[in-house]
Amino acid sequence: MSDIYLQTQSVLTAKERETFLKNFGEANPHWRGAHVADVLAELANADANLDLVEPMYENHPVKGLATFIHAIFWTHGRDAVTWERVHELMERLT
Repeated sequence: MSDIYLQTQSVLTAKERETFLKNFGEANPHWRGAHVADVLAELANADANLDLVEPMYENHPVKGLATFIHAIFWTHGRDAVTWERVHELMERLT
């Protein structure tokens, strides 16, 4: 598993991790009991949410961008996927 998934999991607050897993688990019951990092890795491998990832990546190719987008999407919802949120999450990693 890539460090980016574990790092992203580690910078989410306990409430964010709980919300992420609740939201993802409700939409994907077979993933209940998984860790955030495991889900993020699978989403990246499946090229999930390309409609959100590709346009943002074309404008600003950042390593781990898709992972950040997935974390925001499943924690705060589709409408919350903004550059401001991506940058805020990236800043937590530093």
